Amino acid sequence: MVTGKGYRNNLEEIYCHAITLIVAVKANYTRSVLATVKHRLSRNSTILFLQNGMGTLEEVDESVFPDPAQWPHYMIGINTNGTSRLGQLSAYHTSLGEIPFGMAPRISSPEACHGQWHQDPRLIHSAWPLIEALSNGPNLNARLVSVEEVLHLQLRKLAINAVLNPLTALLECKIGMLYSSQQPWVQRLIELMLEEISAVLRTLPLPFQTSFDMKAGFAANQLISMVEGMAQRLSQHNSSMMQDISNGSETEVAYLNGFLIRLGMQLGIDCPVNDYILQAVLDKQVSRRHGGPKQRVNTKQQRKAQPV
Repeated sequence: MVTGKGYRNNLEEIYCHAITLIVAVKANYTRSVLATVKHRLSRNSTILFLQNGMGTLEEVDESVFPDPAQWPHYMIGINTNGTSRLGQLSAYHTSLGEIPFGMAPRISSPEACHGQWHQDPRLIHSAWPLIEALSNGPNLNARLVSVEEVLHLQLRKLAINAVLNPLTALLECKIGMLYSSQQPWVQRLIELMLEEISAVLRTLPLPFQTSFDMKAGFAANQLISMVEGMAQRLSQHNSSMMQDISNGSETEVAYLNGFLIRLGMQLGIDCPVNDYILQAVLDKQVSRRHGGPKQRVNTKQQRKAQPV
């Protein structure tokens, strides 16, 4: 037990720096945003990432918190609530979903995580207010889940977003139009993309034991049904990537298809269809942002060839 001055210093460290932070910005802005509040974060802090895509945690480790001993507690949330942005700091709730959240899984370099995913987040001082606030929030349907369920849901959403987002951005259509009878070739393209994604996810080595059957759960036919079901549910929605392209903003495609391509490369699995879609989105992104003819994008740079 720490007493006297040491005890007071310990309390100061906990209460001055152990803040809870929710990161809900686009994946490509994560590092720059965290850099602005890094001085308020410490190993006692808890950060909840509510974002599309994967690969941001590794970038944060590398550039924001390079010392593993000083890593905050990382949590991941998978938000399926529908929202529409009204302005810089306002949005409205368009469709009811849920937010399962829990300790962040790592599918690479698990030995570097210092057993974070084995921790009970309810015992982490800075995580408790976050868990209480989310769990009791009206209409959010937030619930604390195991790290195994977080990974399963995260990969599932990754597969869905890697199809619906780039295709609606390229075709400039609402999500439901991808399954229009006038465009059967799009459905075949979706199947080819998901066959590659399935091959990657079913081969993925997990850093922990799980009761979820990866091979059955991420079979191509399962993913195809899953994506079609989501497209029907969100048929009248405009994807965030389509809106980004329309607004001349940078997209998250490097954290969706780009992440899957990098993962496939590490596993020895080629993803030529997803690679083509990635390049097409990057080309369109550059063309819209600069308002001129297409400029070929350095795909290798966009893939961010670092450990996933």
